Amino acid sequence: MTDLTDKWKKGELPDGWYWVEGCRNKEIYAYTSEYLNHMYRPKNSDRIVEQVPSYEEWDKLNNACHELEKENACLTVDIVKLKELLKLARGLMNCTKDWACTEATENIIAKINQALGEEQ
Repeated sequence: MTDLTDKWKKGELPDGWYWVEGCRNKEIYAYTSEYLNHMYRPKNSDRIVEQVPSYEEWDKLNNACHELEKENACLTVDIVKLKELLKLARGLMNCTKDWACTEATENIIAKINQALGEEQ
């Protein structure tokens, strides 16, 4: 049981909003500490999941999330470019009847295929 749930059971939750998981349907709802301390007593499996963040905390998290999404999009583009370069390199290294591959070249081609998810 969390420290916040213990405080709730004693009617001592600090001011704020809290995420509460209920015993009937296991869904999570937000309630004020005033409501929880004075009007809604916890049942056995009710628990406070965590305190709802302030707007400032939420805004910081939201901005960090958007930055990560931007970085992820850039990484996705970079991965596509790198895969194209690997395919080009593999094409330049392909063994033909005019040019025999060394074992080292075959190993590099195998590693390129593995990196591209095209193991043969």
